[in-house]
Amino acid sequence: CTNNVKDFPPEAMASVGIELLTADALLSRLVTMHPSRMRDAHRTTVASLIGATDESTIAALRRAKATQTADLMEALLKKS
Repeated sequence: CTNNVKDFPPEAMASVGIELLTADALLSRLVTMHPSRMRDAHRTTVASLIGATDESTIAALRRAKATQTADLMEALLKKS
């Protein structure tokens, strides 16, 4: 995955069998496909970072322009 999509034309990538995904698209796909594993990974990450909270980690995703992932994780965490 890359956020540098301008240097990787989708047509060229597809011609060699590679799907171009941004980091947000990849993480969002993982949250959708494996919600319990991503929730567990989130919890492990938060527990291992001093001062981290669910909210601070979601905010970090938003600052990194992973807004779709942040929205999905926020909804996932509210369910649990």
